[in-house]
Parts: sequence; structure tokens; C-alpha cells
Amino acid sequence: MNDGGLGGGTTSTNVVLDDLRQKYSSTRRVEFHVTCSKDTSIFLLASGVQILTPTGWQVLAEEYRGEIWRLKFGVVREVCVERPEAATWRAFLRYGTEMKGVPLIKAQLREARLSRSLSNWTGKAWGGGRWSGAHELFSKQIAAE
Repeated sequence: MNDGGLGGGTTSTNVVLDDLRQKYSSTRRVEFHVTCSKDTSIFLLASGVQILTPTGWQVLAEEYRGEIWRLKFGVVREVCVERPEAATWRAFLRYGTEMKGVPLIKAQLREARLSRSLSNWTGKAWGGGRWSGAHELFSKQIAAE
């Protein structure tokens, strides 16, 4: 996932629209675009808005997403948030990346050992829908209007 990828103004004909587009009024909604430098999958846990306070950035609004995004190079994913009233703010995404290879095998073996069962074993060492990490991606800071 490209750190510079969460930002407005991206022009592309391949845009996957955000389901939250319908939730926010067009006068309060702000759209951002997420791009990636290579094909990848992420588990999008949440999106939201943070405001700048004297003590630092504070979460103002957070939407639980629980979505798997299959990001493709050259395809833009839209993220919609609601613009806050009179505050310096930024949008954020909280996500995990797909486990692969040795970390996935270790997680599967650990789970099998703890449960004393192989019922959840996928047998796939290079994929299998398990996610790890607590990554955050932020838009550029947006000044209060």
C-alpha cells in the first residue's frame, strides 16, 4: 500500500466506489483515493476522521469496516468520510496485511496446538485469509474552513 495513496485529486477511470458514499450527504462528504504500487490484499478494519487538538491527534469519528480489499495496481479505491465542523483534520484507514509463508504456517501450527485439532488447518502455506498487523494510513492534514 502506497503511503502517498490516500489523498484527493487522483484521476483514474478505474475507481471502486465506497459503500459509505450513500451514508454521508454530498455537502459533508469528502472522497479520498487509495492506490497501491503492486497487487495486494488488506483487511480494512476501520476508516475515520481524526482532529488536531493541543495534545495531538484524536479520533473524532470511526467506522468499523471489516472488509477484505483486493487492491490492484492501477485501480483506485475510494474512501468516503464526513468532514468535521471547524477543525484541522485528516482521514485515516486502519488495516492488516495478509499473512503468507512462514508466519502463516506458524500461526496455523500454533492454533492447531492450542485447539488440539487440525479442523482449522487450511494446508496453504502461501495464503489462506489470515491477517496480521495494525497499520494506519493517513491523508494529508486538512485545515479548518
